[in-house]
Amino acid sequence: MSSRSRDTGRHYASGSAKRKAKDEKKKKNEAVVSKTRKLAEYFNVQSDVAESIESKSENTEVASHCTYYDSGTTNVSDEATFSISDAVVEETAIPLNLGISFSSQREVISTASPLDLESSCSNQKVDSNVTTVSVQKQNESKIYSNDIGEWPSNFDRDYWIEKGSSVLQNMNGDFLSSKKIYENENKLRFCHKSFFTYKHKLTNKTHVRDWLCYSETKGRLFCFVCKITNSDSSPRFTKDGLNDWKNAHNLLTRHEESTEQRQAIISLLNLKNKNTRVDSQLVSQIETEQKYWRLLLKRIIAVIKFLAERGLAFRGSDEIIGSPHNGNYLGLLELIAQFDAFMAQHIQSHANKGKGHTSYLSKTTCEEFIHLIASSILDQIICEIKICKYYSVSLDSTPDISHVDQLTLTVRYVLPSGPVERFVKFLDMEGHTAEQLAQSLLDFLSESGIDIKDCRGQSYDNASNMSGKYTGLQARIKEINKYAEYIPCLAHSLNLVAKCAADCCTEALLFFDFIESLYTFFSASTYRWGRLTNALKDSASKIPILKRLSDTRWSARADATKALLCGFTTIKQVLEDIFYNVDQKAECRNKAYGLVSTMNKLETGIMTITWNGILERLQATSASLQSSDQDLNTGYALYESLYGYVQAMRSTFSDIEARAKDLTNCEEYQQQTSRRIKLNTKYDHFSGSTTLDDFVENQTPGQRFEFEVFIVIIDNVLSALTKRMKAYHKITSVFEVFRQIKSLTTDKILEKSSRMVSAYEDDLENSLGGELVQFAELLKTDVATVIDSKKQEPLELQFYKLLLNNSLESCFPNLEIALRIYLSLMITNCSGERSFSTLKRIKNELRNTMGQERLNHLTLLNIEHDLLKEVDIESVIAKFAHNKSRKVYL
Repeated sequence: MSSRSRDTGRHYASGSAKRKAKDEKKKKNEAVVSKTRKLAEYFNVQSDVAESIESKSENTEVASHCTYYDSGTTNVSDEATFSISDAVVEETAIPLNLGISFSSQREVISTASPLDLESSCSNQKVDSNVTTVSVQKQNESKIYSNDIGEWPSNFDRDYWIEKGSSVLQNMNGDFLSSKKIYENENKLRFCHKSFFTYKHKLTNKTHVRDWLCYSETKGRLFCFVCKITNSDSSPRFTKDGLNDWKNAHNLLTRHEESTEQRQAIISLLNLKNKNTRVDSQLVSQIETEQKYWRLLLKRIIAVIKFLAERGLAFRGSDEIIGSPHNGNYLGLLELIAQFDAFMAQHIQSHANKGKGHTSYLSKTTCEEFIHLIASSILDQIICEIKICKYYSVSLDSTPDISHVDQLTLTVRYVLPSGPVERFVKFLDMEGHTAEQLAQSLLDFLSESGIDIKDCRGQSYDNASNMSGKYTGLQARIKEINKYAEYIPCLAHSLNLVAKCAADCCTEALLFFDFIESLYTFFSASTYRWGRLTNALKDSASKIPILKRLSDTRWSARADATKALLCGFTTIKQVLEDIFYNVDQKAECRNKAYGLVSTMNKLETGIMTITWNGILERLQATSASLQSSDQDLNTGYALYESLYGYVQAMRSTFSDIEARAKDLTNCEEYQQQTSRRIKLNTKYDHFSGSTTLDDFVENQTPGQRFEFEVFIVIIDNVLSALTKRMKAYHKITSVFEVFRQIKSLTTDKILEKSSRMVSAYEDDLENSLGGELVQFAELLKTDVATVIDSKKQEPLELQFYKLLLNNSLESCFPNLEIALRIYLSLMITNCSGERSFSTLKRIKNELRNTMGQERLNHLTLLNIEHDLLKEVDIESVIAKFAHNKSRKVYL
């Protein structure tokens, strides 16, 4: 029978009808689930899951006393104490999978960052995993809102019992939303901070009403205790809220002295005692379950921090416990299990179980923790920037191993301990034009809630798209914020000084070509390289090996020149041995002979000594400038000192010539031993002589080399330094008063302070001059004995710490702002360059398919390892549990 005849008379639903029926069935199931109460709603979960060996101080609570009185009296009749945590807390959950069939649970974990990020930074960026806008999340946010007036009827009572009322009081607000008009009096009245305290009539001691909370959205006062215990006897303090500000004091006193308030406090104490609860055994069982998983997650996070801090790879070719190819992450967990019975038991019970079995050993869990830790560090950096207000930025780009341009962003700001430069992330980059770079920076700052108007400095390299005066990146930022002063990278500018000098004459170019040829000759053969290294090792002093040159890193040229100078005699001897070795090929011997001939020239010795003297000082200065805590005045002073050093070299040619003769064992210049090419000259009809100066023709070869080569190199270095120093003179002249304050007269201090005020008229007031004059007198007292110009710290940083450590900000407010602006100025983009080194280690040939988000996370964890060490593991576990929670709030 054919298939067509078999299906005759049958009816089949269309694909559209099937999909419609499937959607209707899904909606019905969701409706049933939404009406079903979750088991987790019937019991409380405590947050005490710390290890038994840990100190109790990790979970300490601040006791808050609620005092109530006998009706009609002012004497204290009883005192009830209940625990209220002052720390910032988060609602979290951890799935339980050891014999308990609960689909989801919730725990309350008290967490607080060092800077109290929640309270000090309201615009902090939210974790990307929990930012989906939906009705469920909106309801959840109200359940855990710090505004007690927003709580729905089904608020999480257990959560707020554990957290307490401290974050709900809002007693330091402006109370503008509490405005109430009394028409009969024609007056406006508001809530006042005095409502939150009362004074005992006998002892005159002021007490805080910890139970009183202000709702900023409703502009009313509520009773925390009555709200938690669902006391209906006082609707004014539970449902409606108190807003009768005229009679507020009397109403508050009457309420706290009432019997209902006493009963509510007793009920709250009973609720906090888990042993008096109906579900006490269930709570105890859940706590045991939570403690188990938290102990496991602590070990997992410790491994992740260890690998991320060192920039090591996490995953291998498989995820099988026991496999030698499972990667560093699982390998370290196995290593821990060899010495940790808890980890060994967990791996034995839960490893290699496949999908559907909770073990928290998978790569998914590892990636989630990397994301959480990196996000918390990034949020902390952004919040620190907002708190510190003033900052500077630096951008730079480079292609990675997969030929994708990475635009690194580094920010400098000032903490109480001093200035810091933080890597933020690799920004999205659409192109290399100034407009595209500026847009990438502005988009990130806008998304992070950082005001571009607070930027006080920019530091980039000297590329035209960055440093262009009219259309460059710095010019576009200054169009938006005129105070974002552009400071070219001092270290990069120093490289350009050396490059300018190296390209100034043919002899300089030939010298560096000779160094490169010397390195290439030895490194091209393992035999020749071995001969050279053995000869250098046998020498009495430790001589560095030959180095190759680099077009971008001039420190490599300094190292190469130093290696040539220190091993000049040894290198020449090895070349002679190779030349006289008949076993070597003729080509090799000819090259060795050519190199030996070059080294025997007096000019080569002079160039070696000269360039070593210049590049050695350039390299030392550059290394000092690359420090992240270096400041502008110090950098400019280093430029000035370098200029003076090179200027002094101009008159030392005779000494250099004498040293070169000893080095090369040659007394004559090449021009003395070879035929000189006759120069073509033009006849001057007016003077009757040639245009070539007579004294040049009469010069000795040494004088000719001095004027045509040596002086040319020195003058080009001085000219380039002068040009670069002009770029920094304008900004340094604004802040030079800080370095000169001890030696300046009062009139000079006032004159220079007015220059600073005019440069930052939106930040500084005219009273800065008076503050500087007084501060100059303060430096003469015993308070300023900590100031020492011989310290490694810049004077400006010492001044700033002096103000903070002695709480003098209120006395010198404008000086504190001026020092903060100055210290926030970024003078190099070396921190961005260092991020490229990290980029090459993390995204290498074996990890070239890494995604951009993961690259940002791992780079941030590796570079900002000091912040990584301070990450609170408990807080990370809390966020992880919150993201894993499957509890639905209706």
